[in-house]
Amino acid sequence: MQVFAIKFLQVLLYGSAFFIGMRTVGLDLAGLAVLSGAIGVGLGFDLQKMVSNLVSGIIILLDKSIKPGDVISLG
Repeated sequence: MQVFAIKFLQVLLYGSAFFIGMRTVGLDLAGLAVLSGAIGVGLGFDLQKMVSNLVSGIIILLDKSIKPGDVISLG
Protein backbone atom coordinates (compact mmCIF):
# COMPACT_ATOMS: atom_id res chain seq x y z
CA MET A 1 0.00 0.00 0.00
CA GLN A 2 2.89 2.33 0.75
CA VAL A 3 4.42 1.73 -2.69
CA PHE A 4 1.04 2.47 -4.32
CA ALA A 5 0.73 5.73 -2.39
CA ILE A 6 4.24 6.82 -3.41
CA LYS A 7 3.64 5.98 -7.09
CA PHE A 8 0.27 7.77 -7.03
CA LEU A 9 1.84 10.90 -5.56
CA GLN A 10 4.65 10.78 -8.13
CA VAL A 11 2.18 10.59 -11.02
CA LEU A 12 0.10 13.37 -9.48
CA LEU A 13 3.10 15.65 -9.00
CA TYR A 14 4.55 14.99 -12.47
CA GLY A 15 1.14 15.52 -14.06
CA SER A 16 0.62 18.75 -12.16
CA ALA A 17 4.09 20.00 -13.12
CA PHE A 18 3.41 19.15 -16.78
CA PHE A 19 0.10 21.02 -16.88
CA ILE A 20 1.44 24.00 -14.95
CA GLY A 21 4.40 24.14 -17.35
CA MET A 22 2.08 24.01 -20.37
CA ARG A 23 -0.01 26.87 -18.99
CA THR A 24 3.12 28.87 -18.19
CA VAL A 25 4.35 28.49 -21.75
CA GLY A 26 0.96 29.73 -22.93
CA LEU A 27 -0.49 26.66 -24.62
CA ASP A 28 -4.28 26.36 -24.60
CA LEU A 29 -5.36 23.24 -22.74
CA ALA A 30 -9.00 23.29 -23.92
CA GLY A 31 -8.16 21.22 -26.99
CA LEU A 32 -6.29 18.74 -24.81
CA ALA A 33 -9.34 18.44 -22.54
CA VAL A 34 -11.61 17.68 -25.48
CA LEU A 35 -9.17 15.13 -26.87
CA SER A 36 -8.72 13.38 -23.54
CA GLY A 37 -12.49 13.27 -23.05
CA ALA A 38 -12.96 11.64 -26.46
CA ILE A 39 -10.23 9.10 -25.69
CA GLY A 40 -11.86 8.38 -22.32
CA VAL A 41 -15.23 7.69 -23.96
CA GLY A 42 -13.59 5.40 -26.51
CA LEU A 43 -11.72 3.48 -23.82
CA GLY A 44 -14.92 3.20 -21.79
CA PHE A 45 -16.75 1.57 -24.69
CA ASP A 46 -13.79 -0.72 -25.38
CA LEU A 47 -13.37 -1.82 -21.78
CA GLN A 48 -17.11 -2.40 -21.25
CA LYS A 49 -16.99 -5.92 -22.76
CA MET A 50 -13.87 -6.87 -20.81
CA VAL A 51 -15.33 -5.71 -17.49
CA SER A 52 -18.57 -7.54 -18.29
CA ASN A 53 -16.64 -10.78 -18.85
CA LEU A 54 -14.63 -10.25 -15.66
CA VAL A 55 -17.76 -9.72 -13.56
CA SER A 56 -19.42 -12.76 -15.16
CA GLY A 57 -16.37 -14.87 -14.35
CA ILE A 58 -16.35 -13.71 -10.73
CA ILE A 59 -20.05 -14.51 -10.40
CA ILE A 60 -19.47 -18.02 -11.80
CA LEU A 61 -16.56 -18.55 -9.37
CA LEU A 62 -18.61 -17.37 -6.39
CA ASP A 63 -21.61 -19.48 -7.44
CA LYS A 64 -19.47 -22.66 -7.14
CA SER A 65 -21.67 -24.49 -9.63
CA ILE A 66 -18.66 -25.12 -11.88
CA LYS A 67 -15.64 -26.92 -10.47
CA PRO A 68 -12.12 -27.37 -11.92
CA GLY A 69 -12.14 -30.22 -14.43
CA ASP A 70 -15.72 -29.62 -15.60
CA VAL A 71 -16.16 -29.59 -19.38
CA ILE A 72 -18.00 -26.59 -20.81
CA SER A 73 -19.22 -26.79 -24.40
CA LEU A 74 -20.58 -23.87 -26.36
CA GLY A 75 -23.08 -24.33 -29.13
